[in-house]
Amino acid sequence: MNQNQTIPREIIKWLDSLDLAYSVRNVRRDLQNGFIVAEILSRYFPKEISIYSFDNGLKLEKKKDNWEQISKFLRKKEFILQRQEYEKIYNAAPDVALTFLSQLYEFLTRKQLQTDKKPKIKQDEEIPSYAKPTALTLARDRELVRIVDNDEKKMRTQVTIAMHNDQAREEKQDSNIIEYLVLKRRAQLEEQLRQEEEQMLERKRKYNQEQTQQPEVQEIQIKSFKSSTSKKNKEQQGQLMETKGILENLSEISGGLLKKEFVEKAIRDLKLDKKQSTLVQLFNRFDEIKYEKQDDPNVIEAFLIHFQSETCIENIVEQLNNNFLDFKKFFHLFLRVLEQSPDNSKQFLYCISLFKQVAQKLCEIDPQTLQMMFESILMKELVFIVKKFPTKREQIIDTFYYFCAQDSLSRLHLIKKIKELLNTDMATYLSILSVLVTQDYGDDFDGELYQLFSHFAFQSLYSSSPFMRTNCLKIINEILYYSYEPILAKMHKLQKLIFDDWWEVKAQILIITANLLLYIAQSQLELEQRSQKNSPKNDSQNMEEIKSIHSKDNNNNNNNNNNSQDQETIRQQQEYLMNITLGIFRTQVSENILRIGLIYLAPVLNHYPQLCDRYLDILLEIHDGFREIVLTTDPVPGMEEGQIVRGYASFNYKLSEAPIIWNSVGIAKSLDKYTKNNQLEQFQRVHLDILIGCLYKQMEDADAQTWMEIYENISTLIFDSLYFSELCYQASDILKKIFLFESIQKFVLNFSFDLFSQVLQQIFHPDVEEQCKENLLQFFQFLITQNDIFVGYIFDIIKLFSEQNKTIFLKSNLIEFMNDLAKDRRTKMFRIDYLPK
Repeated sequence: MNQNQTIPREIIKWLDSLDLAYSVRNVRRDLQNGFIVAEILSRYFPKEISIYSFDNGLKLEKKKDNWEQISKFLRKKEFILQRQEYEKIYNAAPDVALTFLSQLYEFLTRKQLQTDKKPKIKQDEEIPSYAKPTALTLARDRELVRIVDNDEKKMRTQVTIAMHNDQAREEKQDSNIIEYLVLKRRAQLEEQLRQEEEQMLERKRKYNQEQTQQPEVQEIQIKSFKSSTSKKNKEQQGQLMETKGILENLSEISGGLLKKEFVEKAIRDLKLDKKQSTLVQLFNRFDEIKYEKQDDPNVIEAFLIHFQSETCIENIVEQLNNNFLDFKKFFHLFLRVLEQSPDNSKQFLYCISLFKQVAQKLCEIDPQTLQMMFESILMKELVFIVKKFPTKREQIIDTFYYFCAQDSLSRLHLIKKIKELLNTDMATYLSILSVLVTQDYGDDFDGELYQLFSHFAFQSLYSSSPFMRTNCLKIINEILYYSYEPILAKMHKLQKLIFDDWWEVKAQILIITANLLLYIAQSQLELEQRSQKNSPKNDSQNMEEIKSIHSKDNNNNNNNNNNSQDQETIRQQQEYLMNITLGIFRTQVSENILRIGLIYLAPVLNHYPQLCDRYLDILLEIHDGFREIVLTTDPVPGMEEGQIVRGYASFNYKLSEAPIIWNSVGIAKSLDKYTKNNQLEQFQRVHLDILIGCLYKQMEDADAQTWMEIYENISTLIFDSLYFSELCYQASDILKKIFLFESIQKFVLNFSFDLFSQVLQQIFHPDVEEQCKENLLQFFQFLITQNDIFVGYIFDIIKLFSEQNKTIFLKSNLIEFMNDLAKDRRTKMFRIDYLPK
């Protein structure tokens, strides 16, 4: 990922349509030598410009020569490219390459690039302070280093440093002013909230005093008193209606619910104060509510579900919009529930859901004000709960981005506010960052966010706290998705943690290496495809093309050398990461690590089959219950992920569905090798379960030969499993898959004929349990429903068995089944080319 700029989508589509030999991934780097620009021009002017006139090298003189040719050609087309401009491009100056590419796009396509999609140059004030260039960095800038004249270089350097110092002074003054204004505004808001609360309390106090006064008067005076004070009472009640807050509104819209029998019972049991808000007391004392039966309706859950109805959400949002006091009262109403409820309880999850729904609606109206209210009123309370109850961090922090606009600047501001709030508490800050980095950023994860997450992750990587180290690695693991090259360059820092004492540190490193291996494999595939595109044609080239290619032998040699260097670099990276992976993923480590490795290394096996043997060893060694979860392909909805250690503040990990993403053929080959090396005489349940996992995906025709060899080696063990009640169902499921694979079906039928004859003789022995015999019959019934070949095949197997073992056959459950097959044979003609020769 380019950390400074993003290529507009229109330009990406345009470049893809040109079918270039080299893809543009980093504009600043890829356009340096001008070769790709020349190739773009050759697509539009094939008769005027030849790609073979350009050198795809990295030497400075080659770059200059290429750009001089491009500049001369573009000048003929009335596109002026000055020497000062293309010098900046081949010297990799920031922002210049993408600006030029945008201009070239508009010139060649005659289309106007939309304003909001043109590259936006980042200003220094958007860069976090820790990432801003220092005076020394600016003095070493390549724009200054490339100047040959020492006097000019010295003068330009002095000017640059002077400008940097002036700008730094201005930024400091501006930041002080902004900080003063923010603090002043916050103080004003806090004072406003305090005054509004005091006014509301004073009005309620006066109103309650008036209602409690009961003067002793005669009957006629009572009537007179009521008539004379009715106007005053109405005025007081009207005043309260005008200042009615969110709590009163919630009570009104929940009027029907408050009259429910189970709610009234809770109110009576708690002996609530009638002068105070019933809702506030219920939510503050929710843990004191007693339920006689386990299935009694939960009072708090009932209110939370009611508040999430469409009508209630609309009323709540209308009242909270731009209302700081009601915003505070509404969200503070649920804080005790969030704090005291278990993180897997329904009332806790309903609270989180309500927060998200209300925040989402408010954000649609006025995201800036909403973010200000959240940061000044609610954020501190939620961060406190996260700090006190780490197991709730993922659900609570997941709500944060709902309270701000969905753009990188707003999110960056929120992250900075969290840092200001926590100050030096890096443990809590990193735990929050480790969750925020997992949110869906879409195309808004820019270079500044990447730098911020990366900076704090590597800064605390060697902390004495294992939880902080784990959080740092989690952040690194997530930013891999946006750009993996910077992380790969810093792997030596992570390597020091391979021997860490904490299991989750090793698990996170294992996930990082797995992801890096996948990204490198993808890069290798792209490199191979690029090499194939660049390889010369053999049969279809005419003589002129051959002469042209021979005249450019040097260019081809350079391309081949570059590809060879890239391949060698990738090979070294893969070997380095593989050694780290094998150092962690071994039977001697914690089963927690192995469970995670079995899932996150599963897709890696498709690109690195050499890992399959180690993977199978771990799969066989791990606890039966854990293995069953790993091999599950249809987990209960919502249970696909979970904590390895429940109740501990670890992350959620994917726990199942390995067969969906692993290398099925590779694992099956490893299992075949394992049976030979260990001279297995009988399969256990674990071996059949793994084999079923290998057959989960559709078997590919390209792997037909491999599957034939595997089946030939292990078929006896599969058929022998049909004799045992605890194994027979798994064995028949495996045989169904293999028998229906058309590419090897003829071989399987011929090879299995004698095995079936042996099975029938053994399985109908009196000592074999009935369910094994019934399972075999069901297997036969399944096969004959597939096609006519199986009908004749099964008929001949049973017929041979009945002739050789007449007494056993007459006592078996196959007689009626055989009679039905015989009836079908009278009306159909069967092929018999499946019989063994």
